[in-house]
Amino acid sequence: MSVHVDLAVLIAVILLFRLRPSGEPRSPGSVQATAVLALILGLLLVGTETGEVLLGAIGAITGMLS
Repeated sequence: MSVHVDLAVLIAVILLFRLRPSGEPRSPGSVQATAVLALILGLLLVGTETGEVLLGAIGAITGMLS
């Protein structure tokens, strides 16, 4: 489990750098790579306690909005 969380943190940091605003338009390959990284991050977090907490928080927020 520790390896999953460490890898998830690494991918989250990479995503933060990739999602920063840039002065030039992104290529379709860059957008696809970012989407794949986001999907991998979600898959790594889904089986952890952190993922369950995040899912509960998102569920609570969406419940308040509707």
